[in-house]
Amino acid sequence: MLHKYYTAFVMMHLASALRLLEPIQDLSHDAETAPRGEYVRGGSDIVWQRPKGEVKGIFLYLHGCGGYATDMFTKKGPIDRHVLNCAHNESNGAAKFNMTDRHHEAILMRHKVRRHGYLVASPQGGIGRELKDRCTNRADVKNILKSVEYLKSREDVRDKPIIVAGMSMANSVVSKISAELNASCSIFVEGFPSQMQHFSPATPVLFIHHPSGTNVKHLQDVKHHLEKRGAPTGEIQPTWKMKTKGEPTKGLGRAHFNYLGAYADEAIDFCQTGKLSLARSPEQKPLDLHEWEQEMGIPVYPFAEPFN
Repeated sequence: MLHKYYTAFVMMHLASALRLLEPIQDLSHDAETAPRGEYVRGGSDIVWQRPKGEVKGIFLYLHGCGGYATDMFTKKGPIDRHVLNCAHNESNGAAKFNMTDRHHEAILMRHKVRRHGYLVASPQGGIGRELKDRCTNRADVKNILKSVEYLKSREDVRDKPIIVAGMSMANSVVSKISAELNASCSIFVEGFPSQMQHFSPATPVLFIHHPSGTNVKHLQDVKHHLEKRGAPTGEIQPTWKMKTKGEPTKGLGRAHFNYLGAYADEAIDFCQTGKLSLARSPEQKPLDLHEWEQEMGIPVYPFAEPFN
């Protein structure tokens, strides 16, 4: 009798757990829009996701030190549970999941970018350094370009405009990759370009950084130089305070933060129009991931801890 009740108890809780793993209706993916990841021979591990409907362009996100290409996804649960762990024996071994926290800003960035009709993609960086650093750097450029060319062919988006965005260390290669891909726009988050000669005078360039961040004066010099060359430029300097989970800031201070999630809408608008318009002042804190999901009517991720 005791065994019978125990079996019923286990089955009841197993059924509840399985219901949690069912795709949420608002975020369910069909075969076309499911998150994907692949190792490209001679390239980098790359993960991506198409938007619903027509693809307007490609949003290529290059992560900073300590990052994984998969930071914009979650490993388990109803949201994005179909994403592949694309690391295998032939890959550079780096594109795995961060097992500590959800990277809220990277996930929020992906949500917003897809709503604008962009296919969002992220290659794994860190080939030229120790894998534990995972810093996107100049040694990654050739591999990233090969993976992007594969992606364009695989998803039949060869003729679509490309926005290239980098976080922190990745900014050292954004201008080079933008030039090689003939990008329509470049975005620098908490950093600045190191190779000015790669910029086209017509390419819009957006800088997003805290005013007390590192090398701000040099960034301003770069911005003025680009403006003299006729490049449309924009700058967002957030001053609101944040409490973060899953965003590496060690050694760089609390101001070193991935603002792409907060300002993805403004960034896309700038890249499309060449003009910057903020929905809120830089002093006002934008919606975080959970607040944004709630406003959009998206059910809250059941395994997540609060962002703030």
